[in-house]
Amino acid sequence: MNWMLTLLLLLGQPVLAQQQNLEARPSVKQLLGKLEEARLRLSYQGPVVFQHKNRLETFLLQRSADPVEGGEYVISTNGPLREMLRRDQWVRCVLPEEGDSLVDARLISGLLPQLDTTVLARTHATYQWQVVGKNRVANRPAWQVRAMARDALRFSHEYWLDAQWGSLLGHVLLNQQHEPLEQTLFVDFKVVENLKLPPGHLLGKQHLSVQAANEATLKREGRPGWQVQPLPAGFALAGYQKLKLPDGAHQWQLRFSDGLAEVTVYVEPRAEQPLQGSFDMGPVNAFGRLMDHLQVVAMGPVPLTTLRHFTTHLAKASADRP
Repeated sequence: MNWMLTLLLLLGQPVLAQQQNLEARPSVKQLLGKLEEARLRLSYQGPVVFQHKNRLETFLLQRSADPVEGGEYVISTNGPLREMLRRDQWVRCVLPEEGDSLVDARLISGLLPQLDTTVLARTHATYQWQVVGKNRVANRPAWQVRAMARDALRFSHEYWLDAQWGSLLGHVLLNQQHEPLEQTLFVDFKVVENLKLPPGHLLGKQHLSVQAANEATLKREGRPGWQVQPLPAGFALAGYQKLKLPDGAHQWQLRFSDGLAEVTVYVEPRAEQPLQGSFDMGPVNAFGRLMDHLQVVAMGPVPLTTLRHFTTHLAKASADRP
């Protein structure tokens, strides 16, 4: 019997090798390149699930690649009604008057992250990238890609990319024990040619809408009024802005990025009930401290120790006063 088993294994090797060749594992760079192409050319839609611990939110996401009227539209399908319409130069979001800051912030920044091939060179020293294997998401074959944090300053990430189209079907944020902190996944995914985004149910109600600063509105030239020195390893200033508040005071917003995770630092006048210490907002942690007549708050999907570094190493960089 042993010789028969050996013979069967030997005869089966060419077949197995042929199957492996047909299912050759692509590189991370190849998958991200395909994702870039899909973002430019593919229109699609489907329900998306956002999960954190025992909390579940559902949305309908539509993305149009139309060169003139393309963009992304998201509307909540449970809980308070929320809408977001994203174009190249702006983001417009309608939120309930008493909304949830965690979901609202994630809705404004995008349910799923934006990735391209340039992220590999930027994050090589801080994340280890690998294609883990192939499985299914939204009932479609998808490649599983991981970016494992090389230190304790950041969390790890897991991405699911559609094997046929290259689109991002899911994102999982992992803590230091590689346990899921947050999951965002398509439940169903359909490619739709000539998809037109809806005008929205609430986008005309100005008193509920907010205009969100995106990458196009952030300043990158010049020197902001505040700086963090030294920066945590791998992070760099991605942009900043100085906003005038309704009472005439000013608020500085500084956005830092390590290529995958973003941290926003707010410097503003001290509130009646100032934010101090750590705050649990799900995967979007927050840490605040007082500085004379100001309060400094750092927020982002990174460990609290990283946020504490941003707030304690913040210093005035110019004569500007917030």
